[in-house]
Amino acid sequence: MKQIIEKNGGFTLIEVLVSITIFSIILLGMMTFFTNGLTYVKENESKTVATQVARNVMNYMEKQDFGTFEAFTNQKMMDLDPTVNFDSPFSVTINLSSCAKVHNLMIKPYPNSLESDRLQYNNVKLFSNEIQCNSIFNPIINNVTLGSSSINVYVMKYYDQQLEEELNDNPEIINLPSSVKKAYLNQIDILTLKDSQDKLDPDSDIAQHLLRIFVVVDWTDNRDEIMLQGVIAHESIR
Repeated sequence: MKQIIEKNGGFTLIEVLVSITIFSIILLGMMTFFTNGLTYVKENESKTVATQVARNVMNYMEKQDFGTFEAFTNQKMMDLDPTVNFDSPFSVTINLSSCAKVHNLMIKPYPNSLESDRLQYNNVKLFSNEIQCNSIFNPIINNVTLGSSSINVYVMKYYDQQLEEELNDNPEIINLPSSVKKAYLNQIDILTLKDSQDKLDPDSDIAQHLLRIFVVVDWTDNRDEIMLQGVIAHESIR
């Protein structure tokens, strides 16, 4: 008579626990991978949006009247105290609050005119269309307002030898974003190389017909700011 032995196949408790542990480790790794990937995608999306905002502001600024902004920049820089670390005496800041303000300005008839040739204009607006200016400096993106303090434009002379010296010797007293300081010095290094074909004379016509501008979109959550640089050119050379 044959003896029949039944074997019940299955996993022991220890095997089940080990399997669950291994599966949990793999699942946790996959979740971390997908979470980091999603975060990276969101950050890139936000950076793309901020870059587009900066480009919109730059395009808007480059279309502004050179004479008005040259007079405003010149006047504001003369009014600033270089011994106070509150604002840079070498540049002026344009933002949302600038859209509605009016100024009494001494405007040159031509960029290379003498200082004595300036003409007085009262109640001058930097931006002729206040509503458009507000939409540019305080944009609504995906039904969310970027914020009135997030966008700043720094306007300065195309080439300022004193600013170059201060940025090289005492950069901490110049109240400009670090990205602007670095970009300015890099550009000036190219323009002032002794053997460079693009060597720039501070008193040349091109220097008198251009204002250098930097657009900075700053985040409130410690992410890297977006910075673009360009120029406001006199209408005769646009």
